[in-house]
Amino acid sequence: MTNEVLTTLENCKDYIEQIKDDALAKYLIKEIDKTIKNEVKEYEQYTPEFAQVIKFYKETTFEQHNAFLNIIYDKLTFFDAYSKTSYEVDDEYIIGTNGTFHQINIK
Repeated sequence: MTNEVLTTLENCKDYIEQIKDDALAKYLIKEIDKTIKNEVKEYEQYTPEFAQVIKFYKETTFEQHNAFLNIIYDKLTFFDAYSKTSYEVDDEYIIGTNGTFHQINIK
């Protein structure tokens, strides 16, 4: 669940709380709280360092992922398991997008 979805849920909850006497409103608030709590709890199964990685991945956009890859391109190495060859990212090109995928040019 992205940060935008969580924010939207919080905003909906704030709006629904204004209808305090309605049974449906109380039910919706309870469900929103449960959803938000489960989302936060989901990260607790990981080590703190890995939870940060998962949270970053889930709460950022595809374009932000691509920008991050361009920041760390010099630390990426790819391996071919069959030929036992390693490849570095070609620094003459930026990491771009190709449809819904990241395009990483290698040397």
